[in-house]
Amino acid sequence: MATPRDDMFFDFLRIYHVKNEYNWMVLIKCYSGRKVNIMLFYRIFKNIHLLFFIFVANVINLQAQELISDPHFQRGLTILNPATGAVQDNIQWTTKNGVPIWKCAQWNSKSTLAGVTADTLPSGWMQWANADKIIRMGPTGAQDYDLYIGMDSNHEYGGVYRTANDSWPALLVQQRISPPGSSGPGCLPLSQLAALHFRVEAKLDTANIIKKYGYNSGIHAAQFLMYFTVQNLNRNSSGYGHLLWLGVHIYDDRDLKPPKYVNLDAGTSSLIYSVPYEDVADTSMHSGKWVTLQADLLPHAIDALHAAWSRGYLLESKNLADYKIGGMNMGWEMPGLNYAAVAVRNLSLVAEAKTAVERKSTKMPAHFKLLYNFPNPFNASTIILYELEQTARVKLVINNLSGRQVALLVDGKQNPGRHHVVWNARHLSTGVYQCILQVGNERQVHKLLLLK
Repeated sequence: MATPRDDMFFDFLRIYHVKNEYNWMVLIKCYSGRKVNIMLFYRIFKNIHLLFFIFVANVINLQAQELISDPHFQRGLTILNPATGAVQDNIQWTTKNGVPIWKCAQWNSKSTLAGVTADTLPSGWMQWANADKIIRMGPTGAQDYDLYIGMDSNHEYGGVYRTANDSWPALLVQQRISPPGSSGPGCLPLSQLAALHFRVEAKLDTANIIKKYGYNSGIHAAQFLMYFTVQNLNRNSSGYGHLLWLGVHIYDDRDLKPPKYVNLDAGTSSLIYSVPYEDVADTSMHSGKWVTLQADLLPHAIDALHAAWSRGYLLESKNLADYKIGGMNMGWEMPGLNYAAVAVRNLSLVAEAKTAVERKSTKMPAHFKLLYNFPNPFNASTIILYELEQTARVKLVINNLSGRQVALLVDGKQNPGRHHVVWNARHLSTGVYQCILQVGNERQVHKLLLLK
């Protein structure tokens, strides 16, 4: 019988994707104290760097919380009415995993997946489809994805382009992350977070984009989007419930790598802030290959709040302690004539809490920002980005967890603007390191994860 200590160990193996089955058996036998022979000891010795990393990760993870519930869609979806948003039905490949956490919104669609008879695929997965949309789900491991979701807006529109004032259909999966209405424990306030580690893998499976007479790229498109709400959840605040949309544009048929986008969402009267695609991935979704999108979203969430405040939104509170990640959605919005489908897997959003040292200052200095590093985790080298709003003397160092400096990257006066530094860590061992940006008497700290 597995002990709680064993369960924690297995969780860390899953989190850090130790996929080699041979190493799994070696590590599990070692950690659980089962019988170990000479050959096994030799194998363990060969993997000692990995054991060390898992030990360090075990300690660090005490401050981390996965915010996405049912990330592999094993409990299915609750289908919502396209017009009212009311619950219509559940679609599940099995009911043994419990009731759905995810909801499926079908805004402005002429049809619904509620009541659709599911088809069983050769893999054992199930498919729910009508003339306008398609969703596939099933047991993990049977396919190389967790969710398949597609739309045919050409059929929805009857082959006629919408005008600028017309609504458009959407097919989105969504869930609450923080109370009220969430399934998990929720997110800490932004003021208490050191990072928001976002990751998802996605692949464009099909993209049939119709461009004929009447096409206008300004109002006709196919977009696969992911949005997180940055929401005031302090019940004592006059701005309780108010939010902005923090977006990652996974796919846009008009852009290989969609740029940063900041504008008002007319439907909710809330600000939309979309992260530049190049900040989350190198490869475009247009490649048709599996693309890993990942970034620390915390700097973007804070930057989005500053953008909202500067435009006159969310002025009831400028205190980061009032704001949390409230919920999220992911899926298609199709204001054009298109048929497209995307497969996704390994969705994750991990909130990393500040250490006691980092909590001493909860307000980010206005005159500089340590943004993030990419990639993170990384192997050998990573790019660290930061911004200065005025000329200043800057010191950028890397420390290990014991506080010893292992690298001095910048030490001198720099001009305003965005800066980047490449840190080459080939000579260092696997583990967690602290990137410290000091400007004057103030500093910001970000954790970097080196994997070899």
